[in-house]
Amino acid sequence: NIMNILFVYPESYLNIGIPGGIAILSALLKIEGHNVDLFDTTLIKTNEILENDTYKSTAWVEKDRKHGGTGLADKGGISIFKRTEYSLQDLVMNDPIKRYDEEFQNKIDTFKPDIIALSCMTSTFDFACDLLRSVKHNSLVIVGGVHATIAYKDCLDQDVIDMACIGEADYSFVELVNLMSKNQDFTNVHGMVYKTKKGRIIKNEIAERVQLNDLPCPDWSLFDKRHLFR
Repeated sequence: NIMNILFVYPESYLNIGIPGGIAILSALLKIEGHNVDLFDTTLIKTNEILENDTYKSTAWVEKDRKHGGTGLADKGGISIFKRTEYSLQDLVMNDPIKRYDEEFQNKIDTFKPDIIALSCMTSTFDFACDLLRSVKHNSLVIVGGVHATIAYKDCLDQDVIDMACIGEADYSFVELVNLMSKNQDFTNVHGMVYKTKKGRIIKNEIAERVQLNDLPCPDWSLFDKRHLFR
């Protein structure tokens, strides 16, 4: 059976940049014949105030910043490498005002994912969980990325998450999807951590290191082209 995998990338408004992990996983899954889609909050405008002169939005900084922490790296923001005749704000100026929960629910209702694959850092994990709690779905939810690797117990303590994927999951996640598509047992896949019905945490062995030269070209087409603005 062909599986529908919906990747979720929770990020602050206009904190552009394509995450390589999702792009590579998308390419690998498409090679196996599965359907892939993306819910990306980076370019969802939820506030109308954009201050072009300062390259920031007051509302975004105060309300739409999804990173926790107080360090400069945690805040998320636009890095301008070279001033151009137009700015990133020019590229989003005509975008309509939207709501995260409505857009996420619409994506789920339209795509009907079998798996919701969440990729996040520790600083965006709470925002990601809030997104999941704001919608209704019947999908298996798997979280990967930095936070899942260093704090998988925290991930599995959340009522909206079913499994965590730790370490490098380029091939193990694809193996899990293929096994699910055949209705076969996927609980022994390397790198997977999950909770039994009795609440016991099962942590499988870490998958072997991936050889980067063996990976396909990342699927850049999954993301909005405005992520590439510099």
